[in-house]
Amino acid sequence: MDDFALYGSTYGTLLVDATIRLPLTLREGRDAEQLSRWLHEHPGVEVACPCSSVLRVPLDTGPAAAALDAASSTGTARCCSCRWRRGGSRRERNSDARKPVNRQDPGMQKIPTVFVRDFDNNPAHVLPKVTPGCEWVLAGEGQATRKYDGTCVMLDEAGKWWARREVKPRRPEPPNYIALSVDTETGKTIGWEPIGQSSFAKFHSEALKAAGLREWTAGTFELIGPKVNGNPERADAHGLVEHAAAQHVSVPELTFEGIRSTVAGLAAVDGCEGVVWHHPDGRMAKIKARDFPKA
Repeated sequence: MDDFALYGSTYGTLLVDATIRLPLTLREGRDAEQLSRWLHEHPGVEVACPCSSVLRVPLDTGPAAAALDAASSTGTARCCSCRWRRGGSRRERNSDARKPVNRQDPGMQKIPTVFVRDFDNNPAHVLPKVTPGCEWVLAGEGQATRKYDGTCVMLDEAGKWWARREVKPRRPEPPNYIALSVDTETGKTIGWEPIGQSSFAKFHSEALKAAGLREWTAGTFELIGPKVNGNPERADAHGLVEHAAAQHVSVPELTFEGIRSTVAGLAAVDGCEGVVWHHPDGRMAKIKARDFPKA
């Protein structure tokens, strides 16, 4: 969680799900009372260290804020990964907790590609070498799902829609933009902007209208349709596909050639962009049909 100021007089508090690096809610103001009230309404919340590990705090004894404050006075709110302790000196926090952390998740950075890219010859293509950290895919530890080719949007817990947007280096961020991370390869800033100011606002509205009276659950979705990125999904109308309910696909052979064959076949049938694997612990990895050089 963090607070911020806009134009010097308007304040807000952003709460983020540390497991998926996506905003939970954006609240007006930054007073402790409203935060405490929100924590009371969500008793299952855990407090995360700046290094992304969950603090060893007895949250079942009361609201997260109160438990964390109580633990601070006894020094028990301590991270087992980087030894950060809430209430410690600034030097302690800076020396341990503020070290850069390599996060592989969809909210803060792009999902890693299963195979290493051929940067020496053609970075658009991959080599038959597994990207470090993605070995679990070939070990069969994840569920393969269809990768939809549209644009990502999100519904937060407050019922507000956001559109994913990338901002090029040295370009100004749009109004009300929530920056999440910077792509180290391209220098682009990745974040969310209110759907109403997005270039996809009209198509998103059409998708909602087409869905009728459906009750939407907070989460991320893929906006697809005739006017979205050239319509690679070959959709007849604009629609929203919930990522949490993505179609499962079968990848019979978890090798370079086996995966290449599967994604090429899926693309030939209906233009499927590729496959995303989901590990039970939240890790993800992807591959696109166009990542492979032509045989």
